[in-house]
Amino acid sequence: MAINETALQELIDREAIRDLVLCYSRAIDRKDVGLLRDLYTEDATDSHGDSFDGPADKYCEFIEKSLPYMPYS
Repeated sequence: MAINETALQELIDREAIRDLVLCYSRAIDRKDVGLLRDLYTEDATDSHGDSFDGPADKYCEFIEKSLPYMPYS
């Protein structure tokens, strides 16, 4: 039985997205802003509702300033 190439690509893409989510969680949990910055493209944006909406580099700065006040994530 041949695997449908579109279905296979969808699975590969889903796994790549899952890896990004896990790396994001790791960066926040470990307070690793360097890793967090590596997860975004240069032109990326991020939206977190009322707390932040804007360029990803500014989000990383926002998180870096917030980390000392986050007892857990």
